Amino acid sequence: MMMSNQSEGMKMMNFNGTIDVGTTIAEAFKSKITTDIIGAIKAAQTNVGANSFVKEAELTPAHGYLVYKITVVDENMKKYKVIVDPGNGQVLMKKEITGINQYKSGISY
Repeated sequence: MMMSNQSEGMKMMNFNGTIDVGTTIAEAFKSKITTDIIGAIKAAQTNVGANSFVKEAELTPAHGYLVYKITVVDENMKKYKVIVDPGNGQVLMKKEITGINQYKSGISY
């Protein structure tokens, strides 16, 4: 019975430590990211071609790496999935989105 009361007490307890996990992880990533999202968008648009525009962009993990996933539409209205490395700004992948793939929810790589 005593264990049960202690467990319930811990659930209701609110405390603050000195090392915030979210902030610590964010600071670690900041030191590695040399290309911001604007730079990644420019790289993706340059790779797709003149008069292209970005429909969606996000910084997210993919296959064990942190990457920018960007959806770009070219001047002929073709859609592309572009992966940009936030560490060096290089385009890692460009793939045209065709047929049923363009109707999937979210960006899947």
